[in-house]
Amino acid sequence: MVKLQPIDVSLKVNSFQYVEPGEYDSIDEEKHFIVANVTITNKSRKSYDYNPYDFKLNVNGNNTDFYAYPDAVKNLLDSGTLDKGASVTGNLATEIKQGATNPKLKLNVNVLDNSKNITFSLK
Repeated sequence: MVKLQPIDVSLKVNSFQYVEPGEYDSIDEEKHFIVANVTITNKSRKSYDYNPYDFKLNVNGNNTDFYAYPDAVKNLLDSGTLDKGASVTGNLATEIKQGATNPKLKLNVNVLDNSKNITFSLK
């Protein structure tokens, strides 16, 4: 779990998994989906806006948006606003090459006009 200052928001990666494409998923043959389940909690006195496009999948320096909507994955994280003390849990999904090593989940946080990246290794 990471605490972001000064907005006082915590981010927890609960789990991740690889998901094979379903019958109606359109995906290249050499790829499958990677799905990360995350929880965002607003511990500040202000509201906090979240968006799945704040997250990236980093594999060997290549950053990809979490843009996929696999048939088999439910509870995909959408954008929204958390009030003081509120939290949200959801899944982020994107494509990844089979056999890719050391994937990382990156969160881009804009705090007082200074962009910061927080990175979690998905192991």
